[in-house]
Amino acid sequence: MLEGEEELVVSDEDFSMTSEPEDEKPPNLAQLILQNAKIQLEIQAKRDLQKLENSIPERITKLPSHSHLKHSLKLLWKNRARLLTLSHALYDCDCSGDQDVELKLVNDFNDRRATYLANEAKLKLKAEKAKAKAAAKAAALKKKRRNSDSDDSDFDSDDDDSHEDDSNEEDSNNTSNGNNSDDDGSIASGETSAGARTGRTNHSSTSSTENKEGETHGEGEEEGKEEEGKEEEHRDSDDDIEPPPDIPAITSAFVNTIIMGKTKLEGIQMDENPLGPPGTANLCQALTTLPNLTMLNLSATNAGTEGARSLADAIRGSNLQRTLLHVVFGYNGIGSDGAAYIVEAVGRRCRSLETLRLHNNNITSDGGQTIATELLQCKSLRVLDLGGNKIGDRGIEMIAEYIGENKALKRISLQDNSFTKRGAQALVRTLRLINQFPTHERIQGMSVAQCHRLTDAIKIELQDAARCLPDFRLTV
Repeated sequence: MLEGEEELVVSDEDFSMTSEPEDEKPPNLAQLILQNAKIQLEIQAKRDLQKLENSIPERITKLPSHSHLKHSLKLLWKNRARLLTLSHALYDCDCSGDQDVELKLVNDFNDRRATYLANEAKLKLKAEKAKAKAAAKAAALKKKRRNSDSDDSDFDSDDDDSHEDDSNEEDSNNTSNGNNSDDDGSIASGETSAGARTGRTNHSSTSSTENKEGETHGEGEEEGKEEEGKEEEHRDSDDDIEPPPDIPAITSAFVNTIIMGKTKLEGIQMDENPLGPPGTANLCQALTTLPNLTMLNLSATNAGTEGARSLADAIRGSNLQRTLLHVVFGYNGIGSDGAAYIVEAVGRRCRSLETLRLHNNNITSDGGQTIATELLQCKSLRVLDLGGNKIGDRGIEMIAEYIGENKALKRISLQDNSFTKRGAQALVRTLRLINQFPTHERIQGMSVAQCHRLTDAIKIELQDAARCLPDFRLTV
């Protein structure tokens, strides 16, 4: 040790701090196995979720490959469809999942549909036979009448010939016996008067025979018309026509399950699928989960009044009241009550609705008045279709007022309704009134075609009122 250097003292504490730590115990094999299993489960769960998102249900894959329904449901399942078009397509969809149940449902449904088609064919054949029978009967009556007319003419000609022969004989007798006494002349004159009486008798008997035959022909024609009317009445009876069978509930439930919650779905066309009131109600519940639905077509779904109520409830209780732009609900037989349900929900809730079609629904004047009153609150409605209903003068008068007060409405269809001159004159007054409005604040098109109770004079009056409006189109 050198001079001046201090001795470096190292304590045990310093030694322990500078020394290397002792080696930790490695994890045992059981811990490693547990950690690996946990990681594998997490990875498998992610894969299953990914696979579930990309997979297609077995019921869709079993649909015919050429089927439009299969392609539509695949896109919908993957949430890639903006428009779902299933018009008259759900007949081909069997979606139960259980093969035995599915087979039974499909067979039952096919049997019911085959029965329906067979009945339709039978009714058509029956109508054709009745028509042919009526035509044959009319032809037979016509032929019989023609034959009877020809027989009568022959009979009359024979009488005329006999009268001519008698007169010739009398003339010859008178000529040959011209120098006879007065007694002979009286006898001749007596014979002549007797012959005249005989001729009158024959003529009267002939006319009575003609009258009897004419009465017989008239009765035959009346009977033929009555029978033809009965056959036509029987042919047109609603009791003989069965409605198409409803879509199986399990199929409707499967499609509704796919529809639920699809964020990209903006339009649904389910027309001509006989869902019935229960199926319509279930579909409406699925519609309430769609955040971006703008167009809905449920025409000819056998919805009825209860189906209209279900749609109205769905609109009132969901986001549909803010997103719906176009609603088509024709050919459902909803009547005035069903129309009231829909227009009350639409008029008070749907502030953005542009199109409403309620055609061919048996709506009467009461329904027309409700429609005109409730839709006044829907300031965005541009197209209203009420064609093919039974709206009379009272309803048309209220609708005419609605047309005059609504600045947004551009087109309205009132074709094939039951109003007369009184309702048409209300429309004429409205057209003359809105002539003073700017073009963008009044209606631009109206259809009153096929309104068979309108006379030609009132149609001309409507056309004259329409000509005063520039860019206005009237269909009569």
